[in-house]
Parts: sequence; structure tokens; C-alpha cells
Amino acid sequence: MRVLCFSLMAVYLSWACTAKENERDRRQQGRRDFQPPSVERFDPRELQPTQPQGGIVDGRLERLEPSESLRRKLANEQRPIIFGESAAGIGMDTSFEAAHEILASPVGTFSGQEFFPEDIRISWNQSEPRLPNFIVIGSNYKGPLQMPNLDIQLFMGELISERFPLGTVDEQNSAMKTIGAWLDGEDPATYDCIVERRCRLDQSESSLIFDFAKGGFLLDPADGSLDLMFFVPTRQLFPFLTAPLIYGVSLGGITPTTTKQDAEANILGPPVFINAENGLHYYDDFNFVVSWGADDLPEEVAALDSYRGGVPIPGEDTTRTIGQSFADLIPTDVEASPEELARRLHMLFESADEDCIALETCSILTRGSNFQISLNQAFFIFSNSADFKLEIFGY
Repeated sequence: MRVLCFSLMAVYLSWACTAKENERDRRQQGRRDFQPPSVERFDPRELQPTQPQGGIVDGRLERLEPSESLRRKLANEQRPIIFGESAAGIGMDTSFEAAHEILASPVGTFSGQEFFPEDIRISWNQSEPRLPNFIVIGSNYKGPLQMPNLDIQLFMGELISERFPLGTVDEQNSAMKTIGAWLDGEDPATYDCIVERRCRLDQSESSLIFDFAKGGFLLDPADGSLDLMFFVPTRQLFPFLTAPLIYGVSLGGITPTTTKQDAEANILGPPVFINAENGLHYYDDFNFVVSWGADDLPEEVAALDSYRGGVPIPGEDTTRTIGQSFADLIPTDVEASPEELARRLHMLFESADEDCIALETCSILTRGSNFQISLNQAFFIFSNSADFKLEIFGY
């Protein structure tokens, strides 16, 4: 888990206003900050397979006698795993107090997670009743994962690669769909958990995650061993967004005329978080944010963090994504600056013969470690460094 704060600035620009003064005034008056509160985002890619060297958790509940704690550990770590429902006798509906009546004495805390000797860790919400935000089962847990209605078991640390080939993305998807069918008590020959929006592959060079509706598997991409298992509240798993910014048209497949109902039913899925203070809706594992207007049409749309789509640059065959540098767009015979980058983006996307800085048809706002360039129909936020790395973009 990590605590992730998004600081996002966006500008509402008129799509039809042509008067230079009105354009400038609208940009200045319409500018507002997206400042959601700190969000506890569960990211299995950031979990470490081993327990931290944390201190004993004191001051919450009475400490157990060592013999009783050991007795609980030995018993609990052998209990079968019911996926998404129970491990070591603890489920997503088990309260903080009840869990401490079942589990051995916690050994430490790290990043808001409480670690237990059974090799499980729990993140608790802070409101009553205190229930798990998520539960993680480590590779040293000894109880089997029992598949519903099947004589099939998986064990933590097991080489999933010995049951399924995992060398290609197609093979990984096939293995995930088979396991997904097992977990849902369905026949893999006729059931597709991707179609049912109950599984999703999250794959990269450094991670391999089988995401399921009630949780997921974190596999070692090197040998396919089952390093971690996690439970989360049941969710729909829409495909990760990959659609690029089509300047003046859409981002993530969302156009200015896409309704909230249509977007959530067919493109985005339900929001993973809604900021109660400003109504911002977060989707795509917090990588996509929309401000919906009173008419249920998007007022602002932005891509951030690990968004998988990008920005196609006119005249280039590639799409630039978040984290990539835009500094090379600036001609080498001029000094690199946010103003020069703004001029270049305006020339590429809007008018090749126009100096938007002189004509005030684009704007720049610098804030701390980044700066925002606003064109007529899009905005881009870059790192305030020599490489001008893209951090956020939208319209």
C-alpha cells in the first residue's frame, strides 16, 4: 500500500470563444486546483514479500502470553484459504477487535499495515466498525487455497509456472482465466472472467499480477511463484484504459459529450474513489480523473500516474507517455524553457505559424516542482526540470 496524493491543476476553456481577451480571462478565472485528500491506495506492485523489522504494536490490546501467541500462530497458519473471504480465520468482515481475539500477537506495523506471525498483514480502516481495507497473505502461509467445488488446491510459494506456461502475455491471460473460473466455481471451457469483468492481467517486466474481483495473486515474474495473495472489497474489473489523448476530441475514450452513465457502464467502470469535497471521480486504479458537471458531462478529464495511454505528437510515429521527456521538442538553437515548450506544443497541435505566448493564446502556471501549459483544448503538466517529463495531461 502506499499513500498517494494527487495535486492536479486543470483549466476549463471555452471551445468556441475566439476573442483573445476573453480567452485569457476565462483561463485565469476558470483555473482551479484538484486537491483530493490523501488516499490510501492499495498497490500490490509495491508490496514486499517479507515482514518488516517493525516494533511490537503496543497500546491497543492486551499482549498475549508467548505460549498462547505461538499456539495461535501454529493453528491459524494451517487454516485453508477461502479466496476473498478468509485466511487464518480472518475475512473482510472481521472487526479489528475480533481479529485480535483470533490471531497471534502482531509483530509490527509498516505503511499502515499490521503484520502477524501467521504471515498475513492487514490494513484497517480508521472509522467504526474497524474492518480491513485489504488483507495480504505471504509466501510462508501454510494453509491451502481451496477451489470451490473442485479437488484443486494451490499453496503460497507454489510455482504456478509448473501448472501453466507463463512465458507470454497470452499464456498469462490463459492461466489467469483458468484460475478465475476455478475461483468463481465455473467451467474454464465456457467461462471467461475477463468478459465477466471479474479478472484482469496487470503485467510488466517487474511484476505479474492476476487481478480478480475479490483480490489477486502477485507472482514472481522470474519463476512464476505465488509470492503474495490479497483480498480487497469485491469490485468490477474493467480493462485498463489505454486510449490516447486525441487533441480536441477525447482522452481515454471520453469526449466532451460522453455522459457519466455511458462512461461508467461501458468504458470506465465504477469510480474507485470520489472526493467528497470537490466531487472528483477517480477511475482506472487512480490513473484517470473526471470532474462531472451538473449535466453529467465531463468538465475536466485528466490522466496521471501510471496511465497506460499517451500523447501522440503530430509528425511523430510514437506516443509519449507519462514519465517521458518532452525537452527534445524544443529546437536546439533556442534556450529551453516552459515558454518555448508551450510555443512548440501550440505549433504542433494548433497553429504552426503562431506564437501563442505573444498572442496569449496559451498560458503557463508554475507551481513548485512542476508547471502547467494550457492550450485551447488540452493541458499538460511537466516536471520543472531540464528534461520536462510529462506528469499529467488532460482537457
